[in-house]
Amino acid sequence: MSGRAIIIFIAGLIVISGVVFHNIEASSTLITQNYYKYYVRQEAQDIAQTGAGMALRQIGNDINWRTGFPLMNLLSGKVQVTVSDSTFFGRKVIKIVSIGYQQYGTTLERRDTCITYQRRSFIPSFVIASVTTNNPVAANGSMTIDGRDHDSTGATIIAGQGTWGVWSTKAWSQSGAAVVGGTAAGLDFLPTNPANPLIIKQNQPFAGGYPGTPDSVMGAIGIGYPEGTLKAIAQSGINGSRYTTNPATLTMPLKGVTYIELPSAGVWTPAALSGSGILVIHNSTKNAILSNPGAGKFSGIVISDDIIHLHDSIVGAVVSLTPAPSAGNVIGNGTGAVLYSKIAIKRATEVAVMPTNGSQNAVAWRE
Repeated sequence: MSGRAIIIFIAGLIVISGVVFHNIEASSTLITQNYYKYYVRQEAQDIAQTGAGMALRQIGNDINWRTGFPLMNLLSGKVQVTVSDSTFFGRKVIKIVSIGYQQYGTTLERRDTCITYQRRSFIPSFVIASVTTNNPVAANGSMTIDGRDHDSTGATIIAGQGTWGVWSTKAWSQSGAAVVGGTAAGLDFLPTNPANPLIIKQNQPFAGGYPGTPDSVMGAIGIGYPEGTLKAIAQSGINGSRYTTNPATLTMPLKGVTYIELPSAGVWTPAALSGSGILVIHNSTKNAILSNPGAGKFSGIVISDDIIHLHDSIVGAVVSLTPAPSAGNVIGNGTGAVLYSKIAIKRATEVAVMPTNGSQNAVAWRE
């Protein structure tokens, strides 16, 4: 090979080597950049998820918290969280939007969004009054029914925020020393005998039919309570919930959702009804009976086919399902009280689905 050929060969080899090494270096740089972009994107996603989890914890501590978190440092980046009441396909939910940032404010900034819809506390649409019934209803003795809005203990009135004392599809009667109070058009009326007619709704029509099951009282499938939901929650044991066909196995105080399924015309007579949450006494024939509970206090919602002679204090609301009550339709004939309380009702609906660690069952989770 001539000297000229050797020089040309070596020059070509140098050029080819240079191109190869350049491509290798470019590929290496691209691999590094792709890896870094993936890392930054994954970090932004982790931050967004953490922000949503923090919001759930806050809601677990305070069911009314909707403040969210302003832009703040979190992990290796930043997060911003908004919380609001919303609906999701007709269900009442809390909407949480958490945005996670990495390399915030730089040309390399990456962000990721986590949106979760969580079931929220609410006043069921068929909890219409302090006492709501589908049957003739009466009170005597020294029974107190009060539709004014009370705090969670029943001791303090929140002015102008209550509802009717009694709402029924049939007739109402009041005798003895029984008193009824309530709220109409924002005006509070003290419990009296006879009650102010403005806070008594009797012989009321019910468009679409009076609810016949506990889940329909909650609002049924339209807000996420298809038939069997309350029973399933009770059977899950969440927050101390219990399901039983033998109420003798229950211990007080009750918690979460307590679902008592009795045989036809079965009767539960608790010596002292106490606790909180949602209490259901029901069977398929709508003739399960809650009878003569006394000397206790229950905070939340009581849904029973038939209710006889309340001597307990119920802070929240009471709903009766049967159109054919027993025992002369007397819901209370002693020292019992039903004190309407929005906060007690909301806490009952919240605790029905919220685990004690502060998280909730998600209606939907998007990332």
